[in-house]
Amino acid sequence: MAWAIENKKAARSSNIANVIAPFKKLTNLRVAFGSEVVHGQELSLRVCAEAPDVSFTPAQRSSRYTLVMCDPDAPDPAQPKMREWLHWLVTDIKNGSVDSGNELLPYTAPTPPRGTHRYILVLFKQTQAAPMAPKTRAKFKVARFAEQFQLQPVSFAFFRASAIA
Repeated sequence: MAWAIENKKAARSSNIANVIAPFKKLTNLRVAFGSEVVHGQELSLRVCAEAPDVSFTPAQRSSRYTLVMCDPDAPDPAQPKMREWLHWLVTDIKNGSVDSGNELLPYTAPTPPRGTHRYILVLFKQTQAAPMAPKTRAKFKVARFAEQFQLQPVSFAFFRASAIA
């Protein structure tokens, strides 16, 4: 499938393909830490200390969605032994507002120990019952999770944050 996003250069630079296979974007995912995040924007750890406001326009009002946020660069982009660290998991999202969902794993703020890390948020349409929380946040695999619970990817966003020198 072809990428259907507004900024193809940003998508390529995100290297999202090592998290989930390319897919056709069906809606815009709005992520805001006060102001809206632009794909690939680097944020200070202070700015992303609290959970962002996340919203989207659902293709179907009756559908439910799941949001996953992970760090594929944990603990070090050069040696991501904990890839993909799960930072947030929200299921049963209705009406385009993450606040309406069931937070299975609460938001944990980025705390990269070394280097600049990517933080990728993927929005999925649920095609069956809501997913269950994994046993651990470490070594989470977004693609495997999506396959296991038959989740259909519909959008993504990403930002970067760096370790404090």
